Amino acid sequence: MKHQGPVHGSPTPCRGLSASRAFSLVELVIVVAIMGLAATLAAPRLSAVLGRQRASQAGARVKSELARVSSLARATSRPWTVTFSAAGLSVSGADAAGEAVSWLVSLSDEPYLSRITTINFGADNAVIYNGHGLPTESGKVELRSGSAGVIIGVNQNTATPTFEQK
Repeated sequence: MKHQGPVHGSPTPCRGLSASRAFSLVELVIVVAIMGLAATLAAPRLSAVLGRQRASQAGARVKSELARVSSLARATSRPWTVTFSAAGLSVSGADAAGEAVSWLVSLSDEPYLSRITTINFGADNAVIYNGHGLPTESGKVELRSGSAGVIIGVNQNTATPTFEQK
C-alpha cells in the first residue's frame, strides 16, 4: 500500500498562515496617536500642578527669608532690610560687629520659576526690621508661577510671616 500523505514527524509547509508575529504599521500609528492624545489632555493639568508647586516653594522661601531676617535683626540689635523686586528679593544689614552683610534670592530661576507680581510695602518696596526684629510696617507680596499664586504677609505687631495659597 502506498502512503499518500506526509510522514509523521517531518515538517510540512503551512500555506495561508503568516509566520510573522510583528505589529503592522497601522497598529503602531494608532497606538502612537492614542498616546499623543493622552499626552495632550494631561499637559495642562501637569503644567498647573507644577505651577502650584513652584509658587508654593517660592512662597515658602520668601517666608523663610523674612523669618530669618527678623531673627538676625533681633540677634544683632541692628536694622535689616528686605527689598522686593519682580525677580526676587535682596537682604541687607550688618552683623554684630557692624560689618555689612547682604545677599540676593532669585525667584525667577530654578527651582522656583516664579515672579513677584504685587508688592505692598511702602514706596520703596522694602520691609525694614528694627533692632528688636519687628517690621516697621505691615505689608504683603504676591508671587505667581504660571496661573498659581501665593501671598506672603508680614504683621507689624508680630513679625511672623503668613502664607496664603491663592
